[in-house]
Amino acid sequence: MSPEALTAYIGPGDVVVVHRRGWRRTIAGGHILACAAAEANGKSDKPAYIAVAAALRGILAETGARRLDIVVSNHWVHYMVHAWRDDAADNEEQSLLARMRFTEIYGPVADNWQVVMSDEAPGRPRLAAAIDGMLLGMLNDVATESGVTLNRVQPLLIGIANAALGQYGQRGQKWIAVHESGRLTLALLDGATWVWTRSQRVAVDWTNNFAGLLAQEALLAGQDESTEAIIFAPLVSGKAIAARPGQLAHLLAAPPFVGDGLGRPDPRFGYPLVFP
Repeated sequence: MSPEALTAYIGPGDVVVVHRRGWRRTIAGGHILACAAAEANGKSDKPAYIAVAAALRGILAETGARRLDIVVSNHWVHYMVHAWRDDAADNEEQSLLARMRFTEIYGPVADNWQVVMSDEAPGRPRLAAAIDGMLLGMLNDVATESGVTLNRVQPLLIGIANAALGQYGQRGQKWIAVHESGRLTLALLDGATWVWTRSQRVAVDWTNNFAGLLAQEALLAGQDESTEAIIFAPLVSGKAIAARPGQLAHLLAAPPFVGDGLGRPDPRFGYPLVFP
C-alpha cells in the first residue's frame, strides 16, 4: 500500500522523507537519503539542487505518493524581519520593499530569488523569506514529472516556530534557535510578533558557547539575552547546550517534518509562510 503523502526535508547533503496516510496524517514510514553530489562548488548551489531533485524523483517513483510537502533547510533560505511601512499602499508593495531590501543586502544574486512574507496584521513586522527561484523551479518540475501534487514549500524556521510556540505557548519573548550542520539560525519572537532573525556559520563545538552566541545576537538586536530559549538541534542529541545561568532553555525534540509543525499551523501567528 503506497503512502498518500510525503513530507520531505531537503538540504545540502541529505533528504529526509516521512510517509503519511489517512486524514490523521499517520506516519507510515520514512527514508533518510544521502546526496553524495550535494556539496556546493563554492560559487553555485546548483549541484546540490540537482542531487536533491534526483533523490526526490527516486523516492516518489518508489512510493507512488500522490501529494508532497517540502521543508527547506535554512542553508537555502534567507530571512529578514520586515518592518511595516506606512507609505506602502498594500501587501504587494510591502513585498516589493522587502525584495528591494534583500537586493541591497545580497546584491544582484537576489534578483533570482522568490520572496514571501508572513501574513500579519497591518502595522506589525513581518518575516520575509527568500529562496532561489532555480530551486523552486526544480521542485515544481519534479512534482509535475512524477505526477504528484506539490502542496507547499516551507522554510524550516517557520515549521520550528509553529512547533515551538504550539508546545511552549506564545506569552512573552522567546529566542528560537535552529541548528543544522554548520549553521545556526536565531529568531526572536515577542508573543506572535517577529522581532529579529539572523543565520550564521558555527563550528562543531558551538554548544559550548551557546550563551555567548545568544548574548552577541541579543546585543545586535538590542534585546535581553536572558529571554527564554527554545532550541532545535537534532545533530547534537545527548550533548549539553551551555545556556546563560538562570536562563530557561528547552530542547525541542520533534522536528516539524515529523510532528504537526508543518501541517497544523496556528492561524494567530500568520503561519504558514509558504512558497507558491
